[in-house]
Amino acid sequence: MALKELGYITEAISMYDLALRINPNDATLYYNKAQALHKLKQYKAAIQMYDEAIRINPGNAIFSSSKGVALKNNQQYGEAIKMFDVAIRINPNNASFYTNKRKLQITKLKRGRSPKFIVQGDAFINQKHYQQAIHLFELAIALNPKDEMLYSSKGKALFFLRQFDEARKMFDLALNLNPNISAIYNFKGVALKSLGLLGEVQKCMIQLQESIPMIQIFIRTKVKLLICYQVNALKGLGLLDEAQNVYEELLKLNPNYIEHLLNNGIIEDNNINN
Repeated sequence: MALKELGYITEAISMYDLALRINPNDATLYYNKAQALHKLKQYKAAIQMYDEAIRINPGNAIFSSSKGVALKNNQQYGEAIKMFDVAIRINPNNASFYTNKRKLQITKLKRGRSPKFIVQGDAFINQKHYQQAIHLFELAIALNPKDEMLYSSKGKALFFLRQFDEARKMFDLALNLNPNISAIYNFKGVALKSLGLLGEVQKCMIQLQESIPMIQIFIRTKVKLLICYQVNALKGLGLLDEAQNVYEELLKLNPNYIEHLLNNGIIEDNNINN
């Protein structure tokens, strides 16, 4: 942080302190001071100010979410997740609350459950050493058979080896443990399509849409891709009118996305009824 910016923030905190002496019941002033302290990475002090803002106005979802971010930065992951849950209860239509919570859950999983296996296994996948990754994840699963992230990661390694049926089985095991991991539905949908199981692709799309509230907002890229699989699944089942409706929904999300998908062979034809 530049010294000039640091000076502005410090001066702002002094101004908020002065304003709070005049009006100690202004939740917004506490929130603004908390934001300033947060920028200075004074997380404990920021959390205290967020608490004051929440005490005065407990119905403000942004206050709770911001406290969650400060708790996360202070490595208080369990408490941070609770605050994101509070924010979601207050305002279930804010996509960022779900995104922040899910990212933190993944961070917590990697830190708290089989962390060395997951980090090393993901590194093998990034290096395209898929068999090594699979072997590592199998060892980890034997030690911790209730960690859904291990099954998911093993499924991804199998997926990249084009062993789609085995990958699907791993994704199913992961989803049985935690049905709200949206990214797994993405991989599972592609695996099912590669196996020619178009009816199962359709079911996977429905499960995806039901897995997390407001999913169309905060994972739009994945949804656009999955809608394409849904179009092809419906066409394969002979449901052309339904396919046309889904295709039009894709156009609403991004009319320019069609050309990319056609060029990459993800969607078969931009004229559904041909």
